[in-house]
Formats: sequence, structure tokens, C-alpha cells
Amino acid sequence: MCLNLAAGLNQDEVAALRQAWLDHQVIYLPNQPLEHDQLERFTRCFGEHGNDPYVKAIDGHQHILEVRREPDEEVAPFGSGWHSDWSFQSEPPAATILHAKIVPPHGGDTLYADGFRAFEALDPVFAAELETHMTVHSARMPYSHEGYIKTGSDKRKGMKILPNDNAWDTQLHPLVRTHPESGRKALWVNPVYTIGIDGMGETEAQALLAKLFEHFLRPEFIYTHKWSANMLTMWDNRSALHCAQGGYDGYQRVMHRTTVAGTVHRSQKHYFCATVLRNKYDDFETMTQRITLLTLLFSLLCTQAVHAVDEQYLPRDLRSRIEQLKLDVNRVPTNSTNADARARLTWEWINAYAVNGGYIPVNSTQIIARILSEDDKRQNWFSALDATIAEFIFLDENPNALGPLEATPGPFTAGEMDTITQTYTVGAQDIQTGGGFLIARHFMANFGTWQANDPAADHYISISSSNSRVRFVTTTAPMSGMHGGFRNTRATLLFSVASGTLSEGDIVTITYGDRSGGSRGLSMPSFASDAMPLPIYLAFSDDAPYYSLPIAPIQINGSSIDGVAGFAPSIVAPGEPFTLSLRARDRFFNRATGGIPDWQISRNGEAWINVESTGAITLVETGIDEPGTYFLSIKSSDGTVSGEVNPIVVTSNDLPRIFWGDTHGHSGFAEGIGTPDRFMRWARDDARLDYVTHSEHDIWLDDSEWTTLKDNVQAFTKEGEFIAYLGYEWSVNTTSGGHHNVLFRTPEQRSRIPAQFYPTLSKLYQGLRSTAEPEDVVVIPHAHQAGDYRISDPELEPLVEIMSQHGNFEWFGRMYLEHGHQVGFTAASDNHLSQPGYSAPVGGSLSQRGGLGAVLAKARTTDAIFDGMKNLQAYATTGDRIILDFNVNGTPMGQRGDFSETRQISGKVIGTAPIDTISLIKNDKVLWEKDYLHDKEDKLSKRGSYLLTFASASHPHHHHDNPRGWRTWEGTLEIENATLDEITPVDTSFPLQRITRAQDNPNRLTFSTKTRGDGSSYLLRLSDVQRTSRLRFDLIEAAETGGAPTIYRPHQRIPADTFTLNFKDLEEGRLAHEQTTDDYVDTTTLRRIIEDGEREVSFEFTDTDTRQGDYYFIRVVQSNDAIAWSSPVWIGGHAPK
Repeated sequence: MCLNLAAGLNQDEVAALRQAWLDHQVIYLPNQPLEHDQLERFTRCFGEHGNDPYVKAIDGHQHILEVRREPDEEVAPFGSGWHSDWSFQSEPPAATILHAKIVPPHGGDTLYADGFRAFEALDPVFAAELETHMTVHSARMPYSHEGYIKTGSDKRKGMKILPNDNAWDTQLHPLVRTHPESGRKALWVNPVYTIGIDGMGETEAQALLAKLFEHFLRPEFIYTHKWSANMLTMWDNRSALHCAQGGYDGYQRVMHRTTVAGTVHRSQKHYFCATVLRNKYDDFETMTQRITLLTLLFSLLCTQAVHAVDEQYLPRDLRSRIEQLKLDVNRVPTNSTNADARARLTWEWINAYAVNGGYIPVNSTQIIARILSEDDKRQNWFSALDATIAEFIFLDENPNALGPLEATPGPFTAGEMDTITQTYTVGAQDIQTGGGFLIARHFMANFGTWQANDPAADHYISISSSNSRVRFVTTTAPMSGMHGGFRNTRATLLFSVASGTLSEGDIVTITYGDRSGGSRGLSMPSFASDAMPLPIYLAFSDDAPYYSLPIAPIQINGSSIDGVAGFAPSIVAPGEPFTLSLRARDRFFNRATGGIPDWQISRNGEAWINVESTGAITLVETGIDEPGTYFLSIKSSDGTVSGEVNPIVVTSNDLPRIFWGDTHGHSGFAEGIGTPDRFMRWARDDARLDYVTHSEHDIWLDDSEWTTLKDNVQAFTKEGEFIAYLGYEWSVNTTSGGHHNVLFRTPEQRSRIPAQFYPTLSKLYQGLRSTAEPEDVVVIPHAHQAGDYRISDPELEPLVEIMSQHGNFEWFGRMYLEHGHQVGFTAASDNHLSQPGYSAPVGGSLSQRGGLGAVLAKARTTDAIFDGMKNLQAYATTGDRIILDFNVNGTPMGQRGDFSETRQISGKVIGTAPIDTISLIKNDKVLWEKDYLHDKEDKLSKRGSYLLTFASASHPHHHHDNPRGWRTWEGTLEIENATLDEITPVDTSFPLQRITRAQDNPNRLTFSTKTRGDGSSYLLRLSDVQRTSRLRFDLIEAAETGGAPTIYRPHQRIPADTFTLNFKDLEEGRLAHEQTTDDYVDTTTLRRIIEDGEREVSFEFTDTDTRQGDYYFIRVVQSNDAIAWSSPVWIGGHAPK
């Protein structure tokens, strides 16, 4: 039968389709383009439209839901839990119809489970018993306000979920459903909406449901459906479950869905005791345990092998209190009366366990912080504390239950396809039917998106056992936290034991990138690491929580050479010896591997020295005798690779030196990846920093890790060469003060003042003052989880971080200044991959290259650099080592000068690329600005270079909120009546900036980039330019993404925009287009530029004013989008005290 659904169906065709649907449960028709009204008409061929609550329908078509997921969404796909549509209704739909509009190139399958066969495979006696039961269904888990947040639906970008407290209502349905048309019996329960069994205790009901779910989802009952564009699929909602799959991150998927109304089940009765059932099932965490696996929030993290913990690791008094805690928790759950005392005692227990070599549940210290916070939502964490205590009880009383996990150590090559195996040897506790292995993945480890459905496809994961009697079933479970979707849930691969028992000594092997079935393997992450995590969680039975197996470190190395960068001191004296570092990198900015060529170094355009390579990093001891400014360039001996060195000023003047550092970076000790040793080696050797702080989040730090950080500072610091400062990141929500990095002058006898016990900003200041002298502490707030700029301790807080991989936040520093605080500016990376100081963006929230802080000091010593920070002798850059000097009436940046009505402003900039614009900001307004790059000639030249810049602001819409998210720019650009000779991104360290030319039309381009408080530019070289030339833009709909959760204004969708820039409208060589969202004005600008612009610029400006306390600072923008900001200079007035 050849059908054209758009043309309509006759009665015979409808009858044939209905019969096929009844016979097979799932039917599909490919190649069926349909308009909205045609889809609705087809639906009505099978009955009236169903009632579709909780999801906003398509405008003008109330019966069509658009199931949409955007390329940059991090939340699990809609419908990714096994379910029957709307089973919580009294009359659930008879059929669901799904029409594919946009299908990703891979992933996005739908799985179906056959309820008929699942029932018919049951033991007849057991099946007969099941027919006597009614089940309780509710929409509370995904659609109540509480469930809406916990399942991450508030983070959806492509769909509008409409949570409602009506979702708490319940409905009874038969556990075994008799099909109203065929008369066949089907098992009819599902993990998303079935929450209990009528008349059965909760524990017994949950145990039975878990077994039924496991049986229902056996592989022999499951069909995997693959989609193509314009395919229509219809399934019987009365007998089949379904589940949406992911695996298409980075691609859009759009489906249109309708439902056909159903009828009341036989023997069904309405259930009106919603209030009673709500009380019975109001423990949300317990109700969703097997589905959301909330115990995973308290999972274990270990970057080394497990160490045996001394049985006497607890002092006698602490042991006595712990034993009493065990009894108390079993009797009374944590509540507002006992929470503080339990949290403090658990804190002692955690740290005693850690110091004695035990591995710690990854979020346990964070849970303590949440309980002891002064947040009005702290009660939401009470059950999490109980779960954490229960896990420590298990570890304390069953030290041999978990066996060892071993992994193929590598090294593997970044970005390449390969195979990794992990083998688990079963410990003293058996793994019974229903238990299994959750194959988690760190949310920052960008392996290929693994799957267990297609052995021939990429990223195939398999499991096997040495025990031939054990069989596994494959499914998924949503998981949040750092080994899931972080703030959202992510579908996580789950291998459950379907039959048999794994006993002590049995070997279980998980193969990542199993090639035995034809797969190419697993794509390795793009970044190198000495401890890439592949976390696995283990449950011993179907009703047991999941425990983390100790993570076996895996080494990822860089790939072949793709570029080179040079690092040298910014200021040296004539003839002074200095070290020039040449670092070969791969396409991901990792240290390159394989053959590294010799190098030729040019100085100010002339050949200077030839260097024999000694590997990926080659150190050259050299010097320059003549004063002046020097620009060094690097080229491989074969001419295939080139790069540059930061500018060098050789001067005999007794100027402060410029020392480059990063005061904000992370490793696997928090939610990042890598070891503390790698963090320090990268800072010293790869980034060639002068100073660094490994500032781990205090909410994830235990005492053992703090000791390691102290030891590292002492081990890596070498006065005169490399300075490491002890520090941490005080991590509370913006409403309690926001994130602040805390640095100590020296590591000896230093205690962290953690958020667990100092949960507000005023208490942090108080705690630091009570344990250290103010001159030995530097506190630096940052904007990602925005610091409270209304409060600042002038003796502790000299600097504000205004840029990191999270974006550019000049507004944040300006708010501190506007509130009267005397602070300077710095920048940092906030890198989470143990790569401080030289960091390429990885996407998501960290979509910017890492920043750098410049400190002016006389020597590269611990005290000199620390004093420079304390004295505000600092400035910030977006990562380029731009030399910046700035003063007002001779008063240098970071200082307060004497009052004068006449203010002579002067300075000098030496850039790593041509200078674009220098701006002078006075009291939060641009006072003076000069554009050094813009060709303002009105005459239109036939050939020219143009800079195309996309820009967006990052300030929050509401005061004291977190910043606006990333603004994605994506779409097409077509150049008409001119010839595009070349187009290139100007920032070579920004791999997220992409552009592709159409093969059939080289003047047509697709592009994508991101901005957050800055601009992202492309250089266009055009010929045959005329007055009729124009640029046509078609921007697709986008969404603000990333960053810490906002408090008041959620991320917004940016409407699609089509516009034209006409060359006939050029004014002084400039065209611009504005797009407004709320009070934000995002801009697209085209400027004709002088391509070979100046790199060394001096500037002067005179201002007059009668006011005391005015402040000034400088912003420099380069042609490669790099930015530098001076610290302010104040004139007159008085500093806060």
C-alpha cells in the first residue's frame, strides 16, 4: 500500500492502518511531509484528540506538541524515561503519533517495549496474582513544581514545560491491562508515572515494581526505532512503553506529536484520595529513587586506587559519637532540629576517613555546606544528608564489599578513536539479580556519546563477565552531578544483572569503544589529562543504592603538531639573560606529541636565531643587548608551522616588571579533571606562568586534599622562578555572597575558612581576620556566581576578577567601583581541566579562552608579587600578554593621587596584535575613545579588508543577579555584488568560532560563534566591491546558555533575525545592525580596517573636573578580539577603611 497522508485517507486505507497498528503496536510511514492541519486530520482518523497537559502546544494548534531539543541543550531529552504517555490520566491516550521534522545525523532513536510479550513471559501463577492489583499513577515526578526542578525541565530551551501542583493528583489503573480491542493482556506499569501499588506497603510495592520494570525492559521485548525526516510513527499506548534516546548533542531534533483519546480501563475506578496519597508518597527522594538514582548525588570520587582504611581510624570519642549517630539516623530522619549537629559530626567523620586514606563520596562535603548554609532551601538537603550517612555506614561496616577496578592506563591520543577497558573484580559482597553497573561519565570529559545498541556504530560500550551464568540487560537512568548532567540530568548507560549472581572473584569487563562488532571505537576527549575519569557505580541488588568504584586514572596525550606559541618575560634589562619557551601544540592546544621540528626565530621581521628542538617544549637561554620593543616570530624549519612570542620591552629604566599569573583554576579535587601535580606542572611548564593559585572549591575539599594543596605549594615554589600560592574558592550562592577566591601569602599553618561553617560573606571576612593577618590574605570575588559588590573588606579584597573562561564581565568591576570600593582588576582562567594560564575554550559554560592577571612588582618572589596584588598594582587581560602602562598626573594604576582639577592622562600599549580601540572610562562612562584600526575613508575601494564583529553584553538584567548567559550567533551569510577572497576568524585560540563556505557558492557561508560581554570577529578580504554590494544575514533562533543559574531572569530565547548590511550605507567605513532582547542590544558590525595596524601606541588626554574621588581606567581591544583592562586611578577623595 502506497499512502500519501497529506492528500488524506479513504475508509479502506484507515481500516488497513488501524489493523496494522493493532497487529504490530508500532507502525511507521516514511517520507510523509505534513502541515499542522494535515497531521491533525490524520490523527482524527483514529479517534478524537487526546488531552495533553503540562506542555505548551504549538500556537494555533492546541493538539500538537513540538518535542524539540536544541544543539546546546544539556538536559536529558524529553521523554527519556520509560513511560506510557499520560498514564496518570483517568483516560490515557489510546495512541501516540510522532512526526519527524528535523532528525539529527546520529542518535535520537526511540525504544519501544512490548507489554503483551512481557506479560505472557511471566510465570502463570505470578501473572494471575498481578491481575488482582491496581497501581497508583501520578505526574508529580516530571510535572510538579518540585519535580520540574529536580528533573532539570526548568533548563529546557526547546520546549515550554508547564508545571502544576495538580501533578500531585493520583489515579488508579490495573497492573495488568486488557486491551479493549484485541482482548490481549499487557503488563501496564512504567517507571515515570507508576509510583505505588494500591493496598501495598511502600517498601513492598517499590520492590515489586522494580522487578516488574526490570522484566518489562528485557532486550527481547524491546524494539529500537531509527528516524528519518518526515517519517510518521504511531504506537499503541495501551500496551507499549517507549523511551526517547539521546546521542545527538550538538544537533537539533524536532518532532511534532499528537495523541488519540483513550477510554477508561475495565475494572477501573476513579481515585479521589489525592491528599491521603500525597502524604503517603510525599518523600520525593524516596519515590523517585530507582528512577532518578538520587543516591548518585552522593557518589564516590577517587583519583587513585583505593587505600585500605585503618579500622581504628576514628579516635575513641569520635567513634562513640558515630555509633550513636548510626542509631539515631535509623530512628529519626534528619530534620530542622537535628540537622546542624548531624552535619557537623558527619564533617568530622568524612575528614577522619579521608585523612586515613579513604575515598570520599564526591558530593558529601557539599551536602554539609548546604545543610549548614543560611539558605531557606537547606531543608531540601536533609534526605541527602541521611543518604550520605548511610553510605558512610556501609563503607565503615563493610570495608571489603567493594572490589578493585582496573583500567587500560593508556596513553591514548586526544580526539582519536580507540578502545578502553575497565575490569572489576567482585569483592566480598555478591551482586545479585537487579544489581548492576552504571556507566557514568564526567560532565566535562568530552568522549564520544557512547551507546550500547549498535555494535557496528561509533562509541559502542559492552559488558561481559567471567561468570557464564550471569546475563545483563541494558537500559539507561537519568543522572545529575559531576558524573551526569551536572546541574541537569543526563541519560546514563546502565547494565543490570538480569539473571545469575556475581560472586567474589568474578571478573566484569566494560569495553568502551568495543570494536568486535565493527565499531571504529570510542572518540577520546579533546584535552590531554593524567587522570581522565571513567566513573562506574555499582549496586549490589535491585533495592540497593549505587556506590562509586574507585576511579582508575587514564592518561590522554596530545596529538600531532598543529601550532606553536612562545613565552618570554615582558620586560628585561639590556643584556639580561632570560628564558624563551617554545611550546608545540596540537589542534586542541594540548602539548603536541610525535615529531617536533627545529625552529627559526625572527626578531622584528629579521632572522635572529635557529633553535634545535628538544621536544614539545624547547627552552632557549638568550638575551637582547639593545633597548627597544621586540616582536619575535617562530617558524618551523620546514615552514609548515608558525607562531609568535609575546612582546618584549628591553629597557634600562628601573621599571616594575610585569609578572603573569592565574589565581583561579581547578582539578579533579573539585568538579574538574586532572591531578594537582599536573595543575602545577602545566602552570610552570606549559603556560610559563610566574605565579599561580590552585583554588579548589571549598565545598568539595576535605582535609586530606587541603594538605595536598599545601604540600604542592611548597614543592613547586622556587623563589625567583615560579611562585605558587595556597588558596581555595569560597563557594556559596550569589544570595549569600557569591564565589570568592582566597589566597594566602604563605602555606604554613594556614586553615581554610570554608563555606561549610562560614556561609555568608561577612562571616568569611570575620573568619579570615580571626585566623590570619589581613596583609597575608587576598580575597578576589568573581562574576560567574556573582560576588556581592555591595560588600567588600578594604583590607582583604584588593582585586576583582572581571574575566575568565566563563566570559567577560567588565560590568562586575564597574559595580564595585560605583559602590565606592577601591579595588583593582584581574583576570583568570577558571579552567577546570588542570590547565591554568593557557586554556582554550571547551564549550558549555566555559566557552572563552582563559584570562591572565598581570602584577607589577620588582621581583619574581612570593612577597613581591603578593604585595603587588595587595597594592592594586595589577591589570587584566583575556589571555594575551599585552603590555599596558597608564597613569593620571603621574599616579600609576591602582593608586589614588592628590586632587587636581586638571587630570593629564597618559599611557602606552604594546599589543600581541594590532591595536583596535583604546577607551578611557571615567566614573562608569566612556570619556574618550580612539579607534586605531578603522579605515574611515569615505571613498569606497574595490578591494578592502573588513572586520565583521558580533557582540553581546553580559551584565545581569536585575541587580544582584548572576550574569546574562552566552549569546550564540549562528546562521548564514551571503555576500552579493562583491567577491569574497578570504574569510578567517581573528582569534586563533577560539576553536568554537567556526565558518564554512558553500561548495556551490563561495560567497555563501555558514557560521557560528559565541559572545558574552565581548565581541567575536571575522576578517573578510573582499574584491570587486561596489555601492550595490551587500551582506545578507540569516540568523537562526538562539538561546542564552551556560553560567551559574540566574536568580530572577532565566536565560531567554533570541528570535531569528534576517537583515542586510548595504555598502551604500557605509558611514566612515562602518555599518551596524542592532537586535534588542529585554534591555540588551546585541550588535553586528562591519568595519573597513587597516589590516597592518599599529602594535605599539602611546596616548594622551586631558580632563578637567572639580569633583573629588573621580576614577579612571583604560580598556584596550586588539584586532584579534583580545582585551586588556587597567586597574583604576582615583583622583582626590579618600579610600574606604
